[in-house]
Amino acid sequence: MLLPHIPLMWRLTAAENIILSGFQLELYAPYERTFAYWYLTQVIETHLGCIEDVLAVLLPGIPSGN
Repeated sequence: MLLPHIPLMWRLTAAENIILSGFQLELYAPYERTFAYWYLTQVIETHLGCIEDVLAVLLPGIPSGN
């Protein structure tokens, strides 16, 4: 069932935008940047996983990247 993916994908997009805005506005101290990059990669990986799950249901004939 894909219903839980809808709000999760929205939240992940918002998290990505917030983290990237912090870089653009130079809000992170030098020692915080490493963690911000790491957290951004975690958010993006989770987002891509959600997208793959949705595509697997919508387009069943396409092989997944796993």
